[in-house]
Amino acid sequence: PFIITPEGEQRLGTLDDYNNFCKLVQTSKHLDMNGFLMVEPSGLPPETAHLDMMFSSITLCDRPFMGSPLSRQASRDAIEMAAIAFGGKEKIAADPVMLPIISVIAPLQYSEEMAGSLIDFARAGQPILDASLVMAGSSGPVTLAGVVALQNAEVLAGLTLAQLVRPGIPFIYGATSCPIDMKTGALAIGAVENAMLVSATAQMARFYNLPSRSGGALTDAHFPDIQAGMESAMSLFTAIRCGINFVLHACGILGSFVEMSFEKFLADEELCGMVKKMHQPLDMSSEAIDLPMIKEVGIGGQYLTQPKTFRLCRTEFFVPDLVKRQSYDAWKGSGRKRLDQEATELLAQRLESYEKPDMDPAIERDLAKFVAKHKS
Repeated sequence: PFIITPEGEQRLGTLDDYNNFCKLVQTSKHLDMNGFLMVEPSGLPPETAHLDMMFSSITLCDRPFMGSPLSRQASRDAIEMAAIAFGGKEKIAADPVMLPIISVIAPLQYSEEMAGSLIDFARAGQPILDASLVMAGSSGPVTLAGVVALQNAEVLAGLTLAQLVRPGIPFIYGATSCPIDMKTGALAIGAVENAMLVSATAQMARFYNLPSRSGGALTDAHFPDIQAGMESAMSLFTAIRCGINFVLHACGILGSFVEMSFEKFLADEELCGMVKKMHQPLDMSSEAIDLPMIKEVGIGGQYLTQPKTFRLCRTEFFVPDLVKRQSYDAWKGSGRKRLDQEATELLAQRLESYEKPDMDPAIERDLAKFVAKHKS
């Protein structure tokens, strides 16, 4: 529900914040999907806030999005709005457009609302992302092996229900289980044990021949500082390295899921790009090695002015927007800016460059009418 400001202060999130996150996703070079509850807008009635967020997700960004599972009514509204935007219920059942996250209440519980939302989305033909969050030592066993067993039972229960409702419905095996800090009682999503559980989650999903989901750039820090960088890099790298198929909470998370930061969103987004680049297969073809060029340059030559260098220098290497590679004097001369300060400047540029995706005006009007009617 909170935003961390560039000054490190905590404030309540707003619908404007939510809209700006949608715009950042739309302008991203590295993100493949929009989120849903990126920030909880304050000042909106809780029972209808999902309508405004769904409207923003559909109209401000043209990437696949998360359906709202917060209540049975929210799930039904999400299905109706998706049908309005994408050609009807039969069309979205044949070509799914959203992915709801169904959260388990550990140990071994689904709320009536979550179970109902799972049923509604499955009936509508939308893939199900089932997510267990066992807190080791609190809502689950203190041993990681016990956590893996408990979360497995919880997710398989969701899988069973989904298949009973609509046999063959696509299903993602998800978990973000982690320990609690025994000194403070706080959820420790940035702990190394979380990374270990991600590895186990990926292995269990493969055992059942299911796609997997875990968290992304997770941290317990309350500012995009060194702790946030350490924990987020460990968490995101582990997810990708272990073969997790769907990474949620990839950008912006602070404070053990209760805070978002625009600056950290942009830093994490760049980290996503780096991790994607790192996991591209290395091209070892004859053309890539290019022995004729190596022979031509010979001993003691240089490759900077080779035509191939000019041709590939912008695509062969990852080109960051935030990370700076400069001399100390250049860094000092530019104001000794930290990465979070660079991100504040980049944020303004990204929002300024945003262009709303094309949408049939009649469809947008129908969506707006639906929202207005169901908020009244």
